[in-house]
Amino acid sequence: MQRYIIMALSGMLMTGCATNAPETQPTANALPPAPVPEVVIGPYAEIQWADGSLDVLQISKSDGNLLSGSFESGCKWTAFSDGYGPSPSWEDCWGSTGTNKLTREGVLFPLEIGKSERWEVEGRNTDGGTWKTVRRCEVAETVSVTVPAGTYDTYHVKCSDSWRSYSWYYSPELGHSVASVNTHRSDPTRSRSWQLVKSLKNTSSEVPASG
Repeated sequence: MQRYIIMALSGMLMTGCATNAPETQPTANALPPAPVPEVVIGPYAEIQWADGSLDVLQISKSDGNLLSGSFESGCKWTAFSDGYGPSPSWEDCWGSTGTNKLTREGVLFPLEIGKSERWEVEGRNTDGGTWKTVRRCEVAETVSVTVPAGTYDTYHVKCSDSWRSYSWYYSPELGHSVASVNTHRSDPTRSRSWQLVKSLKNTSSEVPASG
């Protein structure tokens, strides 16, 4: 999700998808703290949604800790490079365009078990909808995760707000997440998940975080 970019697609509003949690087991060894990785401009990862469709995540711009990116399928979005907060903005993302005003407390990176952050959210979309919520996130555990791209030792980051619970599985080896599960509590058709098919990060150009 970047420094972290593939982690942070939490603000996207994909509908009509089931969740598909990855296979996990405890890691054999403790993981060292995971620093914020460098930003990568260009194609970032090929992913598979729960319905089996494939997509490519790309990063187009880094402006301080704010990143701009898109899915090959059309959705454009911004995200913070060092946390798991909602997207500040999104455009044409599965029928939705909007913005979030965000206030943050705490920081998760470098990732270590027990660290937490909190986001106050005030959002609106172009259809006139508005909302307020609080998202709370914590680094819950380390687990070994198997996805189509392979098996990776990861930090499991859990978040929740008024409507959804979220899980991300961040691989320090790759410098991004390998799976995400987003569960809507009252409407399962609005839940979504993806798993990594192929990391494209090493084929892109790394730039400083302030690029």
